[in-house]
Amino acid sequence: MTAYKLYCDEAGNTGPNFIDQNQPIYVLAGLLVPSAAEPVLDAAIQTARRTGAQEVASARMLDSESGCRRLEGALKKLEEAGCVPVYVIFEKRFGVAGKIVETFLDPFYNPLIGNEWTWPSETKIRLARHLHELPDAVLNEFARAYRALDPALLDASLSGIQVYLGETGHGDIAVLMGGSRPKIGELASTEATLTKGQRSINFMGSSG
Repeated sequence: MTAYKLYCDEAGNTGPNFIDQNQPIYVLAGLLVPSAAEPVLDAAIQTARRTGAQEVASARMLDSESGCRRLEGALKKLEEAGCVPVYVIFEKRFGVAGKIVETFLDPFYNPLIGNEWTWPSETKIRLARHLHELPDAVLNEFARAYRALDPALLDASLSGIQVYLGETGHGDIAVLMGGSRPKIGELASTEATLTKGQRSINFMGSSG
């Protein structure tokens, strides 16, 4: 059985700030490298480092024709050695929608919700897709409230979300979300104990 190592990097991670207009997309990309191809990878990195830079930055290499040729050659050798590129492209707006679901439909803070909501499910994904269509003002209001972890702001954003759900035929979900209102203060206090990293997209992806 072939053993692989995963080398990866990210772009666009803005921590708990999911509404950075300059970076609306998050990308996590990497390379699955079989053990036998490790020497090929090392050689490719050393070739790229001939530019004198400590870090191999593709943006810098793509600025010149010779850099493009070196990058193309290195990628071709890696492909021939059995390396597999992997990536995830994540729209932060959908991350906000998903965080709304996780925040207001958490059984621990919402007595109207059963334990079946604890784990990811198709129902939660479908609901997040619907909330993805929230008006910008409503979606951004929640994103700012969650970043600040201010109970009053979270309560106000919940009201806006409930109005939208009611107007789009999901009044039952609006009522369920309202069950979290008495514990919003407790929820905010618990979330405040997390680090910025734990509230970032990376942590969302690993836990969901």
